Amino acid sequence: MNAPTKIHLDLTINDPANALGEIAEALKNKLDAIAGKRLPDGVNRIDGTDMLYTFTKSVTHYEAPEAVAKLEQVPGYTPWEMAMPHEATRLVHYGKYNPAVDIEKHPGIKSERAWISKDPCASSSGFAWGVDFGNGNVDCGGRVNHCRALAVCRPVPASQE
Repeated sequence: MNAPTKIHLDLTINDPANALGEIAEALKNKLDAIAGKRLPDGVNRIDGTDMLYTFTKSVTHYEAPEAVAKLEQVPGYTPWEMAMPHEATRLVHYGKYNPAVDIEKHPGIKSERAWISKDPCASSSGFAWGVDFGNGNVDCGGRVNHCRALAVCRPVPASQE
């Protein structure tokens, strides 16, 4: 017997005359996401992998791990964690600039820096890894700066479901 699934709907009713229709559509979309038929808004696949990615709100690097941990879990996937440099570069398209991504595949990525890796850079504890989606660079930046964090999750192996 499967454990019950608690469903949270974040919904604004735009047309009171069609409130039931809007609620039904939001519920259908949420159930499709739970069943794996549709990814939640703001969640996409990393090219050539089964990994998913999304971004947090703008935070310092010190706040990033907690912000990533608060992201809503996608059913069938591991909890979100900060992307590692090699995962972030899979999104970069080095033939593009500003943003350095294929915007057809990744329309939600903007020309901005994003935190990756929860660990500080080896050079100094005051700096941390980030990817600049404006030019594709992966380098260190000051941990007190505000950026969105790039989060990833992976499918749960069938043996662990």
